[in-house]
Amino acid sequence: MKAALKSNVRQLLHNIIPILLLANLGVLAATLITGYALHWEIGIPLVTALLFGAIISATDPISVLAIFKELAVAKRLAVIVEAASLFNDGTAVVLFQILLAGILTGNLSIPKGLGTIGPLISMAPAFDHRHARRIRRGASPPNRSFRPPG
Repeated sequence: MKAALKSNVRQLLHNIIPILLLANLGVLAATLITGYALHWEIGIPLVTALLFGAIISATDPISVLAIFKELAVAKRLAVIVEAASLFNDGTAVVLFQILLAGILTGNLSIPKGLGTIGPLISMAPAFDHRHARRIRRGASPPNRSFRPPG
């Protein structure tokens, strides 16, 4: 949460490609590796093993960022790692929900799963920088849909 509050939106947008690659592909790779390893070694059903992989695949960069600070690593690398940790939580949650729905319904469909996450990814460019600045200052975004009575 602290990382979300102190994020610089310009730096985030400038580094969005490596951030999204780390967040999305990193979580997906960690989920697949963990899931297939559990399935192969223990013999639990593959979808259940992948569900466990999705739960543990999101990383917390706190120790990495502490080492970066100690070694005076380039600011850009710290921004990428910190921002990727914000995005990979969301990616892991969506992946978890897709897999859980597949387990509960007995029908895991990759096209339907991608249909779920696709709109979320397409909304990213629509992020309004003015609201980000207001949130960082502690003000909430204006609610344009609410009109007080009278």
